[in-house]
Amino acid sequence: MNQTTHSHTRQLVLAALFLALGLALPFLTGSIPQIGSMLCPMHLPVLLGGFVLGGPWGLAIGAAFAHNFGLAASGEGPTANGKIAVVIGIAVVLAIACLNTYRSQRGEEA
Repeated sequence: MNQTTHSHTRQLVLAALFLALGLALPFLTGSIPQIGSMLCPMHLPVLLGGFVLGGPWGLAIGAAFAHNFGLAASGEGPTANGKIAVVIGIAVVLAIACLNTYRSQRGEEA
């Protein structure tokens, strides 16, 4: 087996591991009421997958989560949870943009 095939297989296995971890973590933390009401660690495997495997793999892992948790749109249109997720995502991006604009006007390094 050459090095390229080994690398692709390794990336695929790691992506599956991060996806499985992301599917299991909400169930594990949700089963403990004190932790489940404060913490939803589903985003951590997506971030780790993006850092370890690169952006395209992180995007694929995140898309798989969106599909599995009912955030992805279907032929009938977007779901209610998907709409809420989009609004939250836009709010976060706008907050980051405003903060970066404010910091650049003050002359601070990003």
